[in-house]
Amino acid sequence: HVLLTFDGTKHAVVTTNEQRSRRVNTMLCSISRRSAAYRGPQLQPGMSDVHALAQSGNLGPLCQLLDLEPSVLDAPDGTPFGQGNRPLHYAAYEGHSGVVEELIARGCDVNARNELGATPLFFAAQQERDAVVELLLASSADPSFGETTHGFLPVDVATGGCKTQLLAAGPG
Repeated sequence: HVLLTFDGTKHAVVTTNEQRSRRVNTMLCSISRRSAAYRGPQLQPGMSDVHALAQSGNLGPLCQLLDLEPSVLDAPDGTPFGQGNRPLHYAAYEGHSGVVEELIARGCDVNARNELGATPLFFAAQQERDAVVELLLASSADPSFGETTHGFLPVDVATGGCKTQLLAAGPG
């Protein structure tokens, strides 16, 4: 069996989650260092496959992983700085519309809150990801769910087209 194809290379299926996480993180870190276009938080050591793939926008390998392990669709990130973010949080933050669409199609919770109360919609609005905000709102994301640290709503941190979409959506 072959799983996780990155930039044309094929990798054998590994048997344990720890081995798989180590291999995926090594490959993704290598990809991120080579890509001048890569932005966003660095991949954390120990970050699980599903979170790393959602954050990096690697749709093909993400789909392969979700086909093999559907239970990780809404798994919270338990790493020290993961703050309980779900794969959808990472994809929304980075603006990976294709990944967001796939996660929603597979039934993820569009209103999942992390440890700070932030939702994927909050992250997408904060990062000015217009297409992702549109997808999330069309999938019943609730714009009235704000983060709990300061009480900000997605509309409070949005600008431009994101703010316009959130104002049109109303309070939830």
